Amino acid sequence: MGNMLINILAFAIMQGLNGALESLISQAFGASNIAGNKESYKVEMREKCGKLFNKGRFVVSVIMVPIIIIFSLSDKILIGLG
Repeated sequence: MGNMLINILAFAIMQGLNGALESLISQAFGASNIAGNKESYKVEMREKCGKLFNKGRFVVSVIMVPIIIIFSLSDKILIGLG
């Protein structure tokens, strides 16, 4: 039961968030590699990659706080559920 709780609350949520972040960063970086674009556009897209990465890292960190609290109290929660 505890292993299932960890899989659902931590791994699935974090994998979903990181998967969405991976798509956005890849698209922004790919847009910076197109040969016909101006250099200012390429720099802007590369900066956007970094901004997306840092925002995503912050969101994942914020979401981990309640998950850590739930894990620290998981024995009491599971005993309460029976």
